[in-house]
Amino acid sequence: MRFTNTKEKGVSIFLALVILVILLVATFGLIDVLLRQKRTTKEVNLSAIALGAANAGIERIFYLDKRCIEDSFFCSNGMCDGKRCCKSDCSGLNSSTTIHGTVDVPNSSESARYSVVFVRNCGINTATSTGSYKGVSKTISTSFGTSAAGPYLNSATGQTCEEFCSSSDCICQSIGTNRDKADNGEVSFYNYMIPYPVCQVQYPPSPCKIPMDPTPPSSPEPCPASHETYPAAWTYCYCTGTSQ
Repeated sequence: MRFTNTKEKGVSIFLALVILVILLVATFGLIDVLLRQKRTTKEVNLSAIALGAANAGIERIFYLDKRCIEDSFFCSNGMCDGKRCCKSDCSGLNSSTTIHGTVDVPNSSESARYSVVFVRNCGINTATSTGSYKGVSKTISTSFGTSAAGPYLNSATGQTCEEFCSSSDCICQSIGTNRDKADNGEVSFYNYMIPYPVCQVQYPPSPCKIPMDPTPPSSPEPCPASHETYPAAWTYCYCTGTSQ
């Protein structure tokens, strides 16, 4: 008679099952790693395309700003998204100009898109662009220019300091007859009391909204004597950016 060692067979089957499980776990782990890597590679590629679109938006709006300054025809006729985008004095794009555009993507039927906003802030010009492609968005921002904040003489312009500062894309913080104090809350301006040629300091409740009268009286006296070149209403406007 022949006898079979069933105990040894059971051990062999168990070992085979353990090895099979190990191989399956390793295989599924490898597949998971490969799928993650593929997904990561796809996201990186989409991000690169979205970033490229955002950069194209930056280049586009800087080009338009340059054309507003250098190309008189474009300044008078320049239209961005159906609306005029150049400043009336041809000094560049209006602040808060927004443009949208698309960028072709090689080997793809879907274009990348960008949306860019151009903001002027008292000498500092900032473009912020967001590019998007297939659900992935990237935003970049860049600035150029020199801050124009400071006190500026507003003499007989007929403008308020609010208007005067706004022409340089700034906001009026205060006014003052002393240039060195116009930035620390000195609120005053020199004005002629018509019809008498008398110079008098005024302290208005809303200083940035008072126009500097361009019409002096018929017999003006210097206002004051140390400022003989300003024979009319005048003050220093303290202009700053929105973040100052």
